[in-house]
This record gives sequence, C-alpha cells and structure tokens, in this order.
Amino acid sequence: MLARSPALASSMAAIRSITENGTMFHPDMDRVRRIITKIARAHAAYELHEHFEHEPLAVDVFPLSLLSDQALLNFENFGDGKLAMWPDVGSRAMQRLLEGYPGDRPGWVVVQKGRYRYMAGVEDGSVVRMVLSEYLGCEVTWDF
Repeated sequence: MLARSPALASSMAAIRSITENGTMFHPDMDRVRRIITKIARAHAAYELHEHFEHEPLAVDVFPLSLLSDQALLNFENFGDGKLAMWPDVGSRAMQRLLEGYPGDRPGWVVVQKGRYRYMAGVEDGSVVRMVLSEYLGCEVTWDF
C-alpha cells in the first residue's frame, strides 16, 4: 500500500521514530480526532437516526490497555444497563433493542471480529464508542 502512495509513506515516516525501546509513532491527534468524529457521525446516523452537524462535546482516543478495570467495564457497557432514553422509532437502535444484538457482545456491533466493533446509544448525550484491533478505544459524545 505504501509503495503505491508516496504521500502516505512520507506522512508515516514523519511521525515515526526509532529508539532503543523500539519504534514509536507520534500521530497528529487533531487529524485522528477528525477521522474518528467523521466515522462516529456515520454510526450515529445509521444506528440512532441522529445527524450531528455540530462539533461533539468530547472525542477521546486511547489504548484500551491503559484503562483501569472499572474504566474498561464502563467503556464496554452503557451505564447500568438501563435506557436513559428510548431510541427513535424505526432506527436501527430501536430494532436492536427489540430484536437483540448479533454476536456475543451485547450492545456492540462487531463488524470484523478482532478488528473493528462499535456501539451507539444515549446516556447523558448521544455516544458512539469504537474499538480498533482490540487495541485502540474511541468515544465521541454529543449533547442532545
């Protein structure tokens, strides 16, 4: 892939540093947040029937391994399992509420096992959570 895209190869080389402890990457976090927000907007539109034109309240991106056990449990589940608010009638979220979620991770839509999963719901705002390669966690929150 990098051979066909010199611009991408150059961009990757610019954020990489090799130290005695191994290879480290220092990504442009503003760019990462913009990309994560764009994906979260699509999930919110698809799952919740919500179209957010305004900026989110928060965009968090973090390695899951850095979370405490309680923080990981909170991330993996919405609140205490109760609905803060019913989803829009006709939305995928309402269908999933009535029919259940596919797979073995309640609340999560597993797109490709071990590679990508997401959940979208309503707590104190509309929230979209994503996990990439079971390593990177992302959470985007909008107000009502």
